[in-house]
Amino acid sequence: MRRIRKIVAFFLAALFCCLLTGCQSQSKQLESLALAILFGVDTDAEGAIELTVQIPKIGASSGMDADSGDEAQQSQASDYMIASAKGATYSDAMDLLRLTIPRDLSLRQVKMIIISEELASSDTFIEITQSIAETYQLYNAAEMIICMGSARDFIEEQKPIIGTRISTGVIAMLEHYQERGFIPTTSFADFLYSCVSVYSDSLAALAAQSEPGAEALPEGGVGDSLPSEIPAQSENRNEYMGCAVFRDGIMVDKLNGHETLFVNLLRGKNPPMNYTVDGDVAQLQFNSSPKIQIDVSRDSVEISIRVDMTAVALTVMPDIERLRSQFEQDMLSTFRHCQALGVDPFGFAEIAAGKFLTIDQWLEYDWHEKFPQAEFSLDIRIHKSDT
Repeated sequence: MRRIRKIVAFFLAALFCCLLTGCQSQSKQLESLALAILFGVDTDAEGAIELTVQIPKIGASSGMDADSGDEAQQSQASDYMIASAKGATYSDAMDLLRLTIPRDLSLRQVKMIIISEELASSDTFIEITQSIAETYQLYNAAEMIICMGSARDFIEEQKPIIGTRISTGVIAMLEHYQERGFIPTTSFADFLYSCVSVYSDSLAALAAQSEPGAEALPEGGVGDSLPSEIPAQSENRNEYMGCAVFRDGIMVDKLNGHETLFVNLLRGKNPPMNYTVDGDVAQLQFNSSPKIQIDVSRDSVEISIRVDMTAVALTVMPDIERLRSQFEQDMLSTFRHCQALGVDPFGFAEIAAGKFLTIDQWLEYDWHEKFPQAEFSLDIRIHKSDT
C-alpha cells in the first residue's frame, strides 16, 4: 500500500513539474511577443506608406502607481512603445516594421485600425484596405477609425487618461461615444465588406486631435461639431465625433455629430438625442426603430419614414410642434447632404434591393443614380413624458 502511495506521489510530482514547465514556456512565449493594440496607416505626397503601432511594455508600471502631475504622464507614456516604418508599398512598410521591433509583432490584440484622412481619400485606398485585410494575424474585428491628420500623431497621443491600460480604456471609450450615437460602430471587417458590396456605402468613425482656439459651440450645439472643433479642454486631446462616408471605397466627405445621430437612428441603433428649442432642452428617446418603406415602382424613388419617440424634459419641455418641425428639418438636411455627395450611409439600398428578384435587376436599376433624386415623406410622432 505504501509503495502504491509512493508511486502516486511520484507521478503527481512529475505532473506538477510538467505544468510548471508549461507555464514557464507560455511565459517565455508571451515575453517573445510585441502585442500591438493600435495600428495606424499614413501616406505621404509621394505615395509611400507609413505604418505605426502602439505596444504595451510587459511589466511596465501603470499610470495609477506613478507620482502625480508631469511624472504620472511621463510614466503613462513610457508604458507604451511607439514604432513606425515607411516603405514604398504596404508590404515593404510591414517588413520594415517587423524588423524595427525587437520582438515578434503580433496584431491579434489590435483594438483600433486608424487610417489618415489623406490616405482614405486617395485612389489607392481600397488597394491598401485589401492589403490590411491580408496582413498575417491582424484582428479584423478591430474598430475602423478615420483620423483627420496624421495617424501616427494620433496614436502617439493616445494615453490611458482614465484607468490604467489603453487596451481596456479604448473599448470603454468607444462604447461611450457609440452609445450616445455620435460615432458609428464599424469593425474593419464590416467596413471592408461594405466597400465591395452592391447594397451599401461604407462609413467609419471620425477622430482628430483637439486644436487650440475653439471657444464657442456651433449654433446647433455640440452635435454640429467635427472632432478638433469641440470647445472643451481635457488631458485627452484625441476626440471622436461624426463619421467619414465613402463611395466605391474612397472617402468623399464627413458628417458631423448630429448627422451621424440620424445615420445611426436609421440603421436601427436608436441612440437618445438631446434637442434644444428656444433654449429649452428635451431628450428624445426612441420607442422602436424607424419604420422605412421604399417605393421603386416610379421614375423617382419615394422613401417614407415613420419615427416614434418620447420627449423627456431636461429643463423646460420645448413646444412639441416646434420640436417636431426642427427634428424633421434636421433629418431632411442630413438626407440632402448625403444626396449631394451621392452616398447612402443609411441602409436604404438594402431595403430597396429587396424589391428586385435578382442581383442583375438591382444593378441595372442603379441605386447610386436614383438616390440623389429620391423624395422623402416623414411621419414624426413625439409623445410627452409624464415624468
